[in-house]
Amino acid sequence: PDVPLQVEWIDRTGRPLQQIGEPVTNVIDGALSPDGRTIALARLEKSDSLLWLMAVSRGTLSRFTNGSRPAWSPDSTRIVFQANGHMYGVNVDGSGLTQLVDDPEGVVSVNPAYSPDGTRIIFGHTPPEGGRDIYTMNLDGTGLTQVTHSPSIERYPHWTPN
Repeated sequence: PDVPLQVEWIDRTGRPLQQIGEPVTNVIDGALSPDGRTIALARLEKSDSLLWLMAVSRGTLSRFTNGSRPAWSPDSTRIVFQANGHMYGVNVDGSGLTQLVDDPEGVVSVNPAYSPDGTRIIFGHTPPEGGRDIYTMNLDGTGLTQVTHSPSIERYPHWTPN
């Protein structure tokens, strides 16, 4: 991850169109906001994952919070992410930080994604009995619903557009 990553716009054929900002090191994942204005980048720094926001128009980076696996709300106003095995939601101005799932010790919630209509979040969750299944919940963490019931480990869930 310490190899510099150059963020850039490319066309459908893979031809580079425009570089955004300076190269960034230690990037482990990222997500472009639906409005195309901001990129949430997770960077590994001294064994800690930190979320940074990059303004696409200026190419500037601002430290945001600790965490990784950022996912944007469809209206680009909130980000859900994982940090230390828990899942959080926060407004893009940094206000309203909320732990969404109150996981007991040893239980983790990971890899969140918003529903296309912005009303639910889907994620991988390790239940108390083990394994990892897919769950959904309301935006405030209520309405926890188990979607899969499998001995397999399901990861990285996403919604279909319809």
